[in-house]
Amino acid sequence: MGAWYAAALAVQREAAADGYLVSAAVIEKPGTEGEYLVWCTALADGSLYWWHPEESECNLMFTAEALEP
Repeated sequence: MGAWYAAALAVQREAAADGYLVSAAVIEKPGTEGEYLVWCTALADGSLYWWHPEESECNLMFTAEALEP
């Protein structure tokens, strides 16, 4: 978990240097003990994206339009 979270924090620092806000999150994997999930999220143009800090693929979580009633 340490290496993954360190990678997430590095992504966060690099993004901040470029003027972007990135959240680095870590939680204990549900139903396990001592197994963790680490990911990053960022909001851009009303859309929320997530990705694993050691991978380059960025995934769309949802858009602001999808949340409108």
